[in-house]
Amino acid sequence: CEETLNGNDVCVKVDRGNCKGFWHPSCFVCSECKELLIDLIYFTKDGKLYCGRHHAECFKPRCASCDEIIFADECTEAEGMTWHIKHFYCSECEQSLGGEKYIVSDGKPFCIHCFDAIFSEYCDTCGNPIGVEQGQMTYEGQHWHAVERCFRCSTCHMPLLGQPFLPRQGLIYCSVRCCKGEKPSNQRSTINIFIVLLGIVK
Repeated sequence: CEETLNGNDVCVKVDRGNCKGFWHPSCFVCSECKELLIDLIYFTKDGKLYCGRHHAECFKPRCASCDEIIFADECTEAEGMTWHIKHFYCSECEQSLGGEKYIVSDGKPFCIHCFDAIFSEYCDTCGNPIGVEQGQMTYEGQHWHAVERCFRCSTCHMPLLGQPFLPRQGLIYCSVRCCKGEKPSNQRSTINIFIVLLGIVK
């Protein structure tokens, strides 16, 4: 209340945290519920007093699984959420995820195996699922493994990783010639070989 304490006034002395000073007993209350804190365990934070319950509710995290306040010093944090260690398990198979690789989707943690089984896209070339730990190429709802045997021209099978490609009717091609189903021209390759041979002769 910032009123002056007289020499004969009963007061409460706080000598820890950032609430150091003297308080009237009637002023020594929780900043949230106004409960008197005399003879109770109290906490201080940012210049305010709190009872144990409201300090926990205001500053302790809640478990994303059970929605209970986490009082333990150890917990698991991921994607801005927190779990009791014993509650951090795969949402599908309930395998413990402590120390394991996992993915959080829609606020739920999954082990890699279950995530792949539920959410994997299928490769448009080989038809197999594309695991989360595998590379993936995506174009307008189509998906391919990011490997030469899958992301390739539909006509000549030339790998297209890192190359421009021509999408047509759900397929990809390296050129207009391949898109038309024509055999790729070897003229450029012949010229390149000829130039290399000339260089060797010189």
